[in-house]
Amino acid sequence: MKTSEKLKKIGEKEDKKLCPAEIALDLAASHKEGRLTERYYTHLKKIADDVQVRYQELLDSGADDDAATQLASMKHIICDQEGYHGEYEDYDNLDNTDFIEVIERRKGLPVALALFYIHVGKSLGWDVRALNFPGHVFMRLDYDSERLIFDPFDDCSVAEAHILREKLKQVAGENAELSASYYEPLTNREVILRLQNNRKTRQIASEDYEGALQTIETTRLVAPHEDRLVFESGIIHARLGQRKKAIELLHKYLETAQDPDTRHDSMILLKELESDLN
Repeated sequence: MKTSEKLKKIGEKEDKKLCPAEIALDLAASHKEGRLTERYYTHLKKIADDVQVRYQELLDSGADDDAATQLASMKHIICDQEGYHGEYEDYDNLDNTDFIEVIERRKGLPVALALFYIHVGKSLGWDVRALNFPGHVFMRLDYDSERLIFDPFDDCSVAEAHILREKLKQVAGENAELSASYYEPLTNREVILRLQNNRKTRQIASEDYEGALQTIETTRLVAPHEDRLVFESGIIHARLGQRKKAIELLHKYLETAQDPDTRHDSMILLKELESDLN
């Protein structure tokens, strides 16, 4: 099956049936012609299996059956054994958004590293989810009545409220304050959208509009009901000088768009494009 066909089938699935790590592999393969993904799937399975073994080892040695032991098991395998760490030195490198390159290089963005922990959670039946935190992906691990917030970018360091507040002010300004919504989990599709948005943003910053368009279009396959992607596709087509296609997409976006700010931006751009055609 072609990668595009596979991604389209993913787009038809319910969110709860999606595996973000596997989708990220397929998205990465979509711009690597001929690259086989089987060994990367095997790598993900091995990580989950090794975490399970490590968890049992810790329990057998007297560790408590709790969230801290689950976190210690994941850190030991993902960070210590496999060597995955946050990319601090070259944060904006496009490879940090490509899950295949993240696996090859053993480093990436917070959202890319979060994929490993989500995958382990899904494989082992643990409640491990990425949080809807602005500008940085933290993880939430729930076990019975326990809850731990940790940072996949910083070797599973536990993030207390003061750490979250400090990070929030770094990314959103000194006046920003923590909100209950920041502790809510992202859906599986939202995790992928965060990953792909990071990729697209870097491509636009480097004026790789063709690459950004490819990123948007492949993302539309796995998130076909995400209206904003239609708007973004229209913008990129406009930047590439493809006005008729841009106009078509912006009209399509306005048929279903709900966000008032984006609707306003879309109508302004549409007016400019249609004026230029006359």
